[in-house]
Parts: sequence; C-alpha cells; structure tokens
Amino acid sequence: IGVPVAEMASKIQDSDPDIIGISCMYSFMWEDVSRLSAVLRDIMPDTLQVLGGFHPSALPEYSLKNSSADCVIVGEGEETFRELADSYSGSRHFSDIPGMAFKNNGSIVLNPPRPHILNLDSIPFPARHLINMEKYIQTGKAPGSQKNRRFTTMLTSRGCPNNCVFCSIKTVWGQKWRPRSPENVVNEIEELVKRYRIKEIHFIDDNISLDKKRMADICELIIGR
Repeated sequence: IGVPVAEMASKIQDSDPDIIGISCMYSFMWEDVSRLSAVLRDIMPDTLQVLGGFHPSALPEYSLKNSSADCVIVGEGEETFRELADSYSGSRHFSDIPGMAFKNNGSIVLNPPRPHILNLDSIPFPARHLINMEKYIQTGKAPGSQKNRRFTTMLTSRGCPNNCVFCSIKTVWGQKWRPRSPENVVNEIEELVKRYRIKEIHFIDDNISLDKKRMADICELIIGR
C-alpha cells in the first residue's frame, strides 16, 4: 500500500530470494504487476519469477507473454508451488508439474490442470507467524468497511456452484463448493483471537453460507468457546 514499484523491487532484491512469487488477484492490478516483473528481471535476471492469483490463472498465456515472469501457478497454489520449489532445487522438470504454465525456449507450455484439493482441513493455517502481523493490523485498510482496527481476513471455503454472468470465480475454482469443517474454522478463529488479539474478522469466501447447517454450526462453536 503506497509503495512505488522501484522501491518494492529494491526491497525484494535486498532479501536475495531464489524464487519470487507475485500475486495478481484482480485485473486492475495487472499493470503494476507487469511493471514490477520487468524491473525485477532487470535487477535480478537469474531469479525465478512466478505469477499467481485470479488474473494469471484465468489468462496464463497472456500473463506470460506480457510480463517477464518465467511461469504461472494456475488455480490453487499450495501443492503446485511446493512442487515447483522442489523441482527448482532438484532434477525434476516443470513439465512434470500439473497446474502450471511456463516459458520454454520462447514458447509457452500449459500443463494439465491440477485436481482441486478436496479436504481443505489438510491445509495448514496461513503462516502468519512468518510476517509482522502488527504492520498489517496497524495499516487497517479493509476492502470494505470495518469497525475495529485489529481486523484480519479468513477463508473458510472455496468456490461456488452458481453460474452468475458477472462473476469470474468459476474460471479458477470451477463450479464446486469446498468447505472447511466448522471445527477447523473455529480453531483458526481462536488462534487469531488468542495469539494476535484480533477483534474483527472479514470472511472472504465466495459463498460462505451455501450450507446453512455448517454456518449455524460455526456460530454455535464460536458461542460455545
């Protein structure tokens, strides 16, 4: 927020990474992402650049043609990015990894899609301990309105079975709704409250209340704790 592209690139260079991951969640961010990719290529020509997020996932070939990135994670990133990192430090080739696109001698290769993760409880909670949460909390910039500065976001499900013409979610997630269990959701809420003193949570699901019983169970567990 408010950091120029050149300054951001300088901060990234200072950390001397082996792999740079750049997220582009919305198409209006693409111009900045493309510029950042170009600047990073100039100052760190040998560092692997990986794009992810909804825009590159929906348009992987366009994103690679119009940026200096080496590859794109298409869709969910947890398993694909881990395999990409393993392959980068080993002998495995990118062509073996489903769910990604990459540049290969001037051409673009689009690998087969990766099946969705069905058991979202198997994914660890976000590694918030690896960042300075207080900086995020004190910035206090919510995508919508907020009542308390000590807020954060949570995702309790992925996808939506509906087919609304104005929504691009199905492009990335398909039309299957995958929920986390109520217990798993409330365990993360409890961690946020106890460890980070969070007072307000913004759920950023595409359709959090599709299963009304699950939503009620989450609320009952919150009350119970």
